[in-house]
Amino acid sequence: MKKRGQRKIFFLSHSLLRLEEKFKQEGGEFREFRLKDLFFCERGTRLVKNDRIKGEIPLITAGEQNQGVKEFIGNENQKIFSNAITIDMFCNSFIHISLFVAMIIF
Repeated sequence: MKKRGQRKIFFLSHSLLRLEEKFKQEGGEFREFRLKDLFFCERGTRLVKNDRIKGEIPLITAGEQNQGVKEFIGNENQKIFSNAITIDMFCNSFIHISLFVAMIIF
């Protein structure tokens, strides 16, 4: 694939090529889709530091350390999520199976 004088080369592993071949042989097809058609998107709520109560539920914020877990809280008024993929403003993404609280940072 060339783009204005730059040469881009993409390498696929042999196992990935075999997987693609099997996918197509079994009737699979590639097509475009919007992520919003596959996932339900929801934001957490803002929780300033002074309002946080220490507890056992992970508080997910923006950041790559600790899979985004900032601290553990016990605020009962926060929406609790589970079995979700979190994506922060830096595009760090993690899968969280257990219960957690997500936060918006302004």
